[in-house]
Amino acid sequence: MFHIRNSESQHFLTFASETDFAIRFVEVLIMKKFLTALVLIIFATMPLFAQSRVVSNPVNKAFWGIRAGGNITCPGELADRDVFKKGGGMDFGVIYNGPVVANFYVELGLKFFYNTYSEKYGDSSIRKNGMRIPIMAGYHFDFSDSFRFYLFTGPVFEIGFSAKEVVKRYNWVTSNNLYSGFDRMERLGLLWGAGAGFSIRHIYVGASANIGLTNKLDMSNRAKFYENYVAISLGYNF
Repeated sequence: MFHIRNSESQHFLTFASETDFAIRFVEVLIMKKFLTALVLIIFATMPLFAQSRVVSNPVNKAFWGIRAGGNITCPGELADRDVFKKGGGMDFGVIYNGPVVANFYVELGLKFFYNTYSEKYGDSSIRKNGMRIPIMAGYHFDFSDSFRFYLFTGPVFEIGFSAKEVVKRYNWVTSNNLYSGFDRMERLGLLWGAGAGFSIRHIYVGASANIGLTNKLDMSNRAKFYENYVAISLGYNF
């Protein structure tokens, strides 16, 4: 899929439109507006609960947790062409949540993932696994001793272990290593995530949207391709 198979596709990738840059700019702008609104909401509501543990719990403490969940992969356009359809995947790992001030916190994570997606009109699929390191800054609202609501955002660093293009034709199945070759994919990536969650005692449920910021095509031409995903997480806080 990422390999240039004929002169027509090579010509198309070489002269890909600059509208991809505009799309990425709009996505980042929307994310910035979301973050600005989130900060304004937090500061606007803080005076209402100035003396309340809802926004400033005096017994906050650091904790470890485990997380596991499902991913909905949302691959972007390949050189402005809608080539791929959504796929699925899973991840699991650990987090460390440390309080900073009031109910503001920083959460570090280490997660291993397996994601897939496939061609819309072809016979190949992409299968990837690797590691992600999310660094989230957030705020939690403690409505009771047992119920917390979380809002968070931050960068997600991604390291790919393997990426294969699996092609099924008739009775033949072949696979290509997408981390090698002329039009190879980048192993390293950066995404920006934002989401919300809640915990009931030690049980955690959350969801986040993650937008790819790294062009995954390691090519000398102007072709662009970004990977995005939505994550649903279940966990336990110790």
